[in-house]
Amino acid sequence: MFNNLENQKLRIENENLKSQLKLKESENKQLEKQYEHKCNELNDVIADSFMAFKKITDIAERNDYNNPEQKISQIKECAKYNKDYYAKMTLNSVKNRTTATDNNW
Repeated sequence: MFNNLENQKLRIENENLKSQLKLKESENKQLEKQYEHKCNELNDVIADSFMAFKKITDIAERNDYNNPEQKISQIKECAKYNKDYYAKMTLNSVKNRTTATDNNW
């Protein structure tokens, strides 16, 4: 049915497709690892934000012993720290995304 030349072409094409498949499988494994890493990072951010909220509510629910200014000061300090922390994290994330996008061009 097929002559030797056609068989050789088909074998070469088959080998080429196998090598492309190996490459794509490798890329897929790398993307799976990146996805897992990003999910872990997201879980950490969510946990951090809940812990920050818990700390603020703990301060708010604490007895102020007729000194509400101290409680308000502690809440403001905690809120400022968390605001700065998440702002810095957001800026770093945007910077990393921009760098990654720039590197792909």
